[in-house]
Amino acid sequence: MAGRKNEMDFDDLAKYFYEAVALESANATNELQTDNVLNCKLAEPIYGRICTTMDLGEPDKLSFIPGRKTAFVFGPETITNALLSRKPYDMLQHLGYLPEYIYRKVCQENRSFWLVLFRPEKIKVVRASWGGVVDFTKAYYPKAQNTLLQHLEEIKQHNVEFYEKQAGFKFIEAIKEPPDEMYMSYDKYVSLKKPVKTWQTRLFFYCELRLFELFKGDGYTQNDCGITGEKEYMCPNVEISKLGKGNYVILPMHVDVPNDVKKRFQDK
Repeated sequence: MAGRKNEMDFDDLAKYFYEAVALESANATNELQTDNVLNCKLAEPIYGRICTTMDLGEPDKLSFIPGRKTAFVFGPETITNALLSRKPYDMLQHLGYLPEYIYRKVCQENRSFWLVLFRPEKIKVVRASWGGVVDFTKAYYPKAQNTLLQHLEEIKQHNVEFYEKQAGFKFIEAIKEPPDEMYMSYDKYVSLKKPVKTWQTRLFFYCELRLFELFKGDGYTQNDCGITGEKEYMCPNVEISKLGKGNYVILPMHVDVPNDVKKRFQDK
């Protein structure tokens, strides 16, 4: 390990996870836990994201969604704690994914899951708060900025279900693959008939920025029981190769959905 005792740099961390994958275990990181790794300090900022692909090929961007401009990532405090101590399904829940969403991706869409760890040397990373959303809206959705800001304060006061009732459908239905007419893309949003309804703005946030049901805007994840989880960050949705050679690793993950979750959603 680099630096002082119980301190890891990027190469140390990458080696550790490569060894975990080599065990070919559904949750090899748990089998490799030692006091020297769990809760150790990182010698440099390292961020991560759990990505998905439609096939067995590695992801080429942090998010494969066409046209998506931003992506959520977790930070150093998550990598040296929750990531090492939780199974992949539990980790996804801990990061704010609903069981129904995980079930759809794993059991219905047969997605492949990947852990991407990277140094943030070439991209801007901000806390995933409402302030961060505003900053990224200005930078990446300039044509939508004025309308988004007009509705922002109202949107902060209500949950997704409130706007689903106005829209007449569940927002999760809008992000199924392939996208259909319910999906609120950037181009569709800026071409809406004025005045734009607040539920349409919330749907845009849901589809394009992936501000799902559990997004609180305080910079932390939340699970479906309302328990606050990890610090949450946002960054541009870049091609992973552009993070720079030696600045990232891509590792396969195996996500096992519990049987009770499968039974809950398989007939929907």
